[in-house]
Amino acid sequence: MLNSDVRVRPVESSDREAWLRLRAKLWPDRSPEDLARESDSFLRGGDLWRFGALSIPFLVLVAERSGDELVGFLEASVRPFADKCRTAPVGYLEGWYVVPEWRRRGIGSTLVRAAEAWVRSRGCREIASDARVENSLSERCHRALGYEEVERLIHFRRELG
Repeated sequence: MLNSDVRVRPVESSDREAWLRLRAKLWPDRSPEDLARESDSFLRGGDLWRFGALSIPFLVLVAERSGDELVGFLEASVRPFADKCRTAPVGYLEGWYVVPEWRRRGIGSTLVRAAEAWVRSRGCREIASDARVENSLSERCHRALGYEEVERLIHFRRELG
């Protein structure tokens, strides 16, 4: 059950700095400039990012504590496909984060359920997500919300000098 001091709503321009701080917590390996460029594009009505040359629909929700403090966010999209999904298009949880002190209060599940409703309203019959193999917290959260693991993948690279 969601804490009554918290409401989930679409992100607004006035949330920019707080949303960027939360995005940096979720994706610490990403440059602040890239995160800001994406966020600014979305807030201006553009793409958060593109799927190749394709513009894809995006939803950004924030969890706001009374007093205007953001304690979580979720970014979801409608992709043309996702690995191991049987239908297309497919909803995708691109990223979701709740401030550690605010976890286990129903905020994450409320954000996810709102994203599921959004992708369902766009004709999706499936929603997918991913997590790094070492992120056991994310794995447990996904499973608790009814998501099933469909694949494990290791990415490789080699520099060609």
